[in-house]
Amino acid sequence: MRFTPVLALLTSFVLPHSAWAAWFGKDGPALSVERNASQKRDWNTGMLREEVSYTLRMNGRTLSDEKLGKALGASDENARLTTVFDAVSAGPNDALVVYRTSGNYELANLHVENGHLGGQVLLRDLSQNWFTDARMPGWLSVQQEDRLHLVQISPLRIVDVGAGVLLDVRGDIALLVEDGYHGPTSFIRAISISQGKPVAELPLSKACYVLPRFEFTHPPVYAQIESSSLESLRFQDGPGWFDANVELLTNPTPQLRLKASQQLPRPALQRWYVGLREPDLGRQPRTPEAIGYAESPSFDDSGETIDPQPEACAANPNPRLNAGKDPYPMQTLMAEDLCLNDDQPGISAALRQQRCVLPATTQVITRGQQWQLEEVRFAYRPQKGGAPIEQRVYQIREGDKVHRAIAGQYGEDLRLLEVLPISGGQALIKARGEGAYELFRLYSDAAGKRRLEYLETVAYPATPFDASKPGWVYLRSAGYLMKEQPFGFQRVGKGLLDVRGNELLLQYQNDDTEDLVLISLPFRPEPQTDRVADDAPRYQLSAKCRLDDDPYWEFAVPPINATLAESAAWFSRHFDYTNGKPDSIVLRKDHQLRVKPGCSPDSK
Repeated sequence: MRFTPVLALLTSFVLPHSAWAAWFGKDGPALSVERNASQKRDWNTGMLREEVSYTLRMNGRTLSDEKLGKALGASDENARLTTVFDAVSAGPNDALVVYRTSGNYELANLHVENGHLGGQVLLRDLSQNWFTDARMPGWLSVQQEDRLHLVQISPLRIVDVGAGVLLDVRGDIALLVEDGYHGPTSFIRAISISQGKPVAELPLSKACYVLPRFEFTHPPVYAQIESSSLESLRFQDGPGWFDANVELLTNPTPQLRLKASQQLPRPALQRWYVGLREPDLGRQPRTPEAIGYAESPSFDDSGETIDPQPEACAANPNPRLNAGKDPYPMQTLMAEDLCLNDDQPGISAALRQQRCVLPATTQVITRGQQWQLEEVRFAYRPQKGGAPIEQRVYQIREGDKVHRAIAGQYGEDLRLLEVLPISGGQALIKARGEGAYELFRLYSDAAGKRRLEYLETVAYPATPFDASKPGWVYLRSAGYLMKEQPFGFQRVGKGLLDVRGNELLLQYQNDDTEDLVLISLPFRPEPQTDRVADDAPRYQLSAKCRLDDDPYWEFAVPPINATLAESAAWFSRHFDYTNGKPDSIVLRKDHQLRVKPGCSPDSK
């Protein structure tokens, strides 16, 4: 059946797509893309938002996710997991899609030839799952982590224009801006699209010029921003921003030059918090009415601030960003970096002298062949007056290099908050960043080089290192026990009472009977596994012996801040025991445990 063009057009408005495909079959495109949009209310914001999905059809028939996945090379197992996030027709037989099967987002080309659907992956590891306007008819752009790619739809062509966001396209020149992330310099670049390489570059020092946030990630969304400002720039205002600030010269060769009338502000004045170390107040006594956790030293939220001196910038006469506004502290400068770093950016010698009581005193705690662990003491003067606050910090020195922070398990900088030298030229370090403590062992390898062994995370707050038992170190709040020589680490729990030779005496509450259990186990450092022998010496005190105000045995046993020496004395005062002998842990008749009167070794 054949329709006239006018009748076919009218019929397309009244017939559903499936009927249209059935009537016309192969007269339509071999591969088509259908965009489906709907409005749904965002339950987070209460606003209506557009949800978009795509349907791909081959000769009018819907392509399943599984068929698309197989065309793109996915395994039979993963093909059904294929999801198309964005798609555009590239001709009657082709389509470009952004999709994902089981990994990251990918850009691919789909093609129908001789009735067969095939696919080719063009770019992998995209950081966004949508196409973005490329500021040229017939082109799109896609973003990898640090690369922008311009994609010509038909004929297919991909141009890697490098890092940055696309401000505009002038003929063959793509204009990009890169904010430099954590570096000291931002860049505006001119990229030849035909050559796929930079032809001009304008560096801008971040000390002198502030670029706006380029809200270019998803133009349909960010286009809703009412207007651009010095701090944020809408996608549609990119060309105007470039023309207001930068000049592109093309003859004889491309050049980028900052205009004399440029409007880029200088950086805003900064204000930093000053991070102080809390004094170690020691162990707080525990009474039956209140359990006091003895915390290790930490950072004190003192409210101290300092205004660093901005870098001089004669090249930019424009006002500072947020001029006339009081700066809000956005980062923290530790007192030791303020007072001990001679080259700290923004801190002059006069400012350092105003806030710091120097010189500092340094004491070596322990050393290896190529390193030494030091304790440094100085004082900080509060900005509003008052007595100087003593600061005690730790640092590792290797030749001319000094480290007051070490890399944590996930790479973040951790400050050395508590250290304990142990035998064999070793030290234990408790370090902390924004979250929990991390526990390390500092030692030397066979070549004398410094080594840091990560042992475990320690929840905050944490009891101090307990070295009251010679040759052993215990962290009761975390339940970690360490043997100094040869070094060993074991999670033994919070109920360790004593160490006798290589034998551990522990207490715990039986979860089923709620009885108090005392048991003897051998020290088994990791990676050995804990095993409890059936004949391990143990003693079980009935739950009926608990006082009414002590349902969890908290006040009958040593407190959470007890040292090993104190808990060992507690055990010896209330119990008798012959090391290693089964059934030899017994409650002394003259015990003074905080239990019900009449509770004895024979209590049931």
